[in-house]
Amino acid sequence: MKNIALILVAICWVCTSSFGQKEEKKENRKACKVELKAYSETNIKPVMQDAYGRLISGLSREDAQFLEQKREEETKLRAELKDQRKTYKSTTKGLDKEARKTKMKEFRDGAKAKRKAFMESMKPFMERNEALIASSMTTMKQKSPEWRAAKKEIREKYMTDEQKEKLAKRKANRQEKADKKDKHPKKGRAAARLLFWDENRMEEE
Repeated sequence: MKNIALILVAICWVCTSSFGQKEEKKENRKACKVELKAYSETNIKPVMQDAYGRLISGLSREDAQFLEQKREEETKLRAELKDQRKTYKSTTKGLDKEARKTKMKEFRDGAKAKRKAFMESMKPFMERNEALIASSMTTMKQKSPEWRAAKKEIREKYMTDEQKEKLAKRKANRQEKADKKDKHPKKGRAAARLLFWDENRMEEE
């Protein structure tokens, strides 16, 4: 009986410890999100507002209307892909690793094709306004390394050593794959960040 009691105590302790760790991680995620939002509001939002204002004021009336239309389309596309990801997660529960990888590839390929088609529709606009977009992004591009470093520091502050180690491995794996495929940063990525900037989702970026 004594042994059984000790086993039960040990099980209770493990369960309590596990629950406590989950709650701590949950609170850390909340605190991290709050701090990231505060940083973005103070440091990123004013620069992005200024850059976007410069862009809009320099566009022709037709191009300003076109951009507004494409921003609405981009918001809908983002929501659509988010819903598809939720569907992927719900439909892959219980599948083995290979089946999940196949489903994930299908989802990623589909999402990539939709994003590519959307950005292709933006090319004439971006070519017409190339100089304006570049000049509007000047301060934003100068500040970007500082922003990335600050947000990285904030995120790591709320991570456990285990989470940091996993993140480092994922980054190393992504870099290795990129090197093998000789991938380079997309030229229009910074421009797209400005064109579709939304202050309501700054902390997501």
